[in-house]
Amino acid sequence: MEFDIKSSIPFECYDEIFYQLRNDRKTLHTCMFVNRYFCSLAITLLWGTPFERINLESQKTHLIISVYVNSLVDEDKSYLRLAGIPVESSEAPYFNYPEFLSSFNSQGFQLLIERWLMLIDPNYHVNYQSKIIYASYIISNLLFASTKKLESLKYFSHNGIHFISHKEFAYSISHLVNLEITYFAEGNESKLLQSDEDKLNNLFNTLSRYTFTIKFVKINISSNDSSFYTRIIKSISNFIAHQFNLEELSVNETLISVNLLEFENIIRSQEINLKSLTIEGKLKNFAKIIKVLRNCTNLESLIFDGKEDRIIVEDSIMIDVDDRECSDIKMRKEPIIEEFEFNQLKIGNIYCIEDDGQQQQDLETTTGIDSLVE
Repeated sequence: MEFDIKSSIPFECYDEIFYQLRNDRKTLHTCMFVNRYFCSLAITLLWGTPFERINLESQKTHLIISVYVNSLVDEDKSYLRLAGIPVESSEAPYFNYPEFLSSFNSQGFQLLIERWLMLIDPNYHVNYQSKIIYASYIISNLLFASTKKLESLKYFSHNGIHFISHKEFAYSISHLVNLEITYFAEGNESKLLQSDEDKLNNLFNTLSRYTFTIKFVKINISSNDSSFYTRIIKSISNFIAHQFNLEELSVNETLISVNLLEFENIIRSQEINLKSLTIEGKLKNFAKIIKVLRNCTNLESLIFDGKEDRIIVEDSIMIDVDDRECSDIKMRKEPIIEEFEFNQLKIGNIYCIEDDGQQQQDLETTTGIDSLVE
C-alpha cells in the first residue's frame, strides 16, 4: 500500500506523530510494513539510537553490527578478514543505515561489537583484544563518516577512545546537542595518567573547535591522583565557553573542588544561558560554589546529587562543609541565606537527592524573595 499523497494530514504532522513513538520500538517495527513512507520514518528512528536500551538476552542483538558490516566497502571488509574476523561477502543493505545515526553511546556500541564477534567468529578468543579494537575502529569510522545528524554523544572511558582519531569525527559532532563523558583515570603510574590526560585534553580541544550548539553537558571524571583534575580543567573550561546554547550542566564535585577558580570561569561563561546545574558527589565547598552562582540570572534548578552526606534539608538547613573553611556555619535559616547571598539567586528549585537515588527532598524559592520555603 502506497502512501496517499492526497491525505488531509500534513507531512509535518506525521513527523511529530513518529517522534512521539520514538521509544516505542514495537510500534515502529509494525509501521515499517504499512507503506514506504511509514517505513522510511520508522527506519530513521529505529536506527537513530541503535546503542540505547540494548537487550543482550536477544539472539538478534548482534544483527545491528552485521548490518553495519554489510554497509562497509569491500576494502574495509578485507581489512577485517586480515585481522582474522570471518566477514562474508554480501550485498549492500537497501537503506544507508549509518547515515541515520543520531546518538552514539560508546558503552552500547562496545557491547554489541563484543557480542557480534563472539557469535560470528568460532575462534574469537584468538587475538581477541586486537579483533575488538580493529572492528571498533573500522565500524565507528563508517558511522562517523556517514551520519548526517549526530545529536548525542555518550562516552565511557573503559570503551576506548579510538573513534576520536577519525578525521570524520570532528565534522560529525558539529551538530551535537547532548554530551556525556564518564571517565576514570586508572592507576597511579605517570605514563598511564599522562595517556589519560592526553586523551581527555584531545577530546575537549576537538569539541571546542567543532561544537558550539550543545545544550546538555554531563561530565564525571575521577582519578586517584587529585592533581590529575588540574591538568584537564582548562580544556574543559575552554570547551564549555565555546557553547552558546548551554542550558544544563552536570559535573562531579571532585573535579571542581580543586579547581574553584576555573569553575568560576566556567559559570561566568554561561551565567546567562545556564538553567540547571547538577553537582555530583560529597559537597565540600558549598559556600564558595553558591557565591560563584550569584550572577546566574536564569538558573532554575540547582541539584546536589552524591553518594555521601552532603546537604540535609529538614526543619532547618544543615550543611556538610569543611569546618576549617566555614567554621561559623551552624543549623540556622535566615543567616545562611544572607551569608551566601541566596537572595541574589533566582533559583526556582533546589534539590537534594538521597544516597539511594530514590528519596528526594527539595527546597523551593519563589522568584524575587530572600527566603527559602520547604
